[in-house]
Amino acid sequence: MCLTMADRAHEAALNARQTDTDATRLESEHTRLVHDHGAAETEAAELGGYAEELAATVNGIKQSSQYKAARELSERLSTLQALKLVSSTALHTAHAAREEEERTAQACHETAQDACDAATSAAQLVSQTNDLLARTGLKLSLPRRPSAVEPPPPSWRRYARTSNTIPSP
Repeated sequence: MCLTMADRAHEAALNARQTDTDATRLESEHTRLVHDHGAAETEAAELGGYAEELAATVNGIKQSSQYKAARELSERLSTLQALKLVSSTALHTAHAAREEEERTAQACHETAQDACDAATSAAQLVSQTNDLLARTGLKLSLPRRPSAVEPPPPSWRRYARTSNTIPSP
């Protein structure tokens, strides 16, 4: 029994040493964590100060004349791009309208030429008929012979563009 008591005492002493070692280690870890926590709080405070400084700097930049000028230039660029698109669309539409007008004018010219050709043919037929009537001894004649005035050749003007291609809208 003495032996068991001695074994128990020895085991308790070992446990006490282990507990003391664990306590020392945990105390050391606690001290380190408290130190790290303090350092983290200090760094967070510094970063908060930097954030405030940066916010003030950004606000100052936004209030500067250079920032206002850059913003104004950006707005003007947007306006110019919109105007470019509108003018490009207008030029494209005008070009298409000119082409359609040229096609219409060409069709009118061709129709006028066909009418002149038909009038010339009719005039020849009237003249031949009047000659035949005169040769047969009849004192009849067809009404005045139709006349045709040749249309002048088309003189379309091509308007000069400032670029070689029509921009797509």
